This record gives sequence, C-alpha cells and structure tokens, in this order.
Amino acid sequence: MAATFIPISTTNLSGGTAASITFSNIPQNYTDLIIKVSGRSTGGGKARAVRMEFNGDTTYTNYSQIWGGTGSNGLNETTKFTSATNLPFYLYGISSSGATASAFGIGEIYIRSYNNSQHKMMQAHFRAESYETWPSGATAIAGFAAGKWSQTAAITSIMIKPDDGLWAQYSSATLYGIKNS
Repeated sequence: MAATFIPISTTNLSGGTAASITFSNIPQNYTDLIIKVSGRSTGGGKARAVRMEFNGDTTYTNYSQIWGGTGSNGLNETTKFTSATNLPFYLYGISSSGATASAFGIGEIYIRSYNNSQHKMMQAHFRAESYETWPSGATAIAGFAAGKWSQTAAITSIMIKPDDGLWAQYSSATLYGIKNS
C-alpha cells in the first residue's frame, strides 16, 4: 500500500520567536498525520523537549507516555520509562540555547487514525545535535517515544511548543496528511 504525503500547513519562524506552533482546522479526509519539525528552543541547556496538545486539551491525565528512551554523548545510553500520568506528551530533543548556535533539532511525530472514534496513538523520534569537538565536549541527544491521547474526538488542532523557552527564530514545522491507497 503506497502512502501519499500531502502538505497541509507550514510554519516558518523567519521573523522571530514564538511560544508555540499550532495547526488548526485540520481537514478530516486523511488516514494519518505527520509533523516534521526543525526546531530550536531559547530555553536553557543543550537540548529541550517538545510538548504536544490536541484540540486545546490541557488535562494532562488524558495523555500517556507509553514508552521511550533517550541517549546522549554518542553512546547507546537509554533511559526507558513507563506510562506517565499528569504529564503532557513530551518528546526529546530539540537543540536549545546551550547548543552550538547553528544547531537545530529535527524530528517527526506520526499520529495514526487521528479522525476515528478511538484513542489516538502517536510515535515520534527527535534528534538534537551540538558537535563541538568529537568526542570530548560533544553532545548529541536522540529520543524515541510512543504515546496515547485517551480522548475519542477527532483531532482538529495540534499545538507543539518547547518545554522551556520559546521556539527560536528559523524554527519550522510542517503538518502533512497521509492518504494510504
């Protein structure tokens, strides 16, 4: 089955920073959604997480982190965690103010069956890099996570924002609709 990716909306922050990026009025005629991000936070540290909310839902008990892991310093270090309650869906890692000035994190968030009447499942992977001199002084953060939004409403809006600080200038995100044929 071939999948077709159709761009729905793009946000490019060429003129400054923003607290969040929101995709609204999402059409309901696709099978799945995917968000591709190239971003950087003005927050502290070398890498930050991305927080998601669907349909303006800020009730964190409606979001669950199913499993995931992060690694740093180019090693295969992993930290796995189990279901989290009272937390929004967090995805590590985008570059932040402590990273090399031109380093942006990249990532994808895949949301399956966003318009059905069942719980919404998503999976994501992000990578933030700040290579100064390899291996000493270098930092690379990679993360993979899966999560669930336990509401049955169709997703009509998605907000993403750094867990600390703002989206830095030149961050961008594109929402794609996926049609399986």
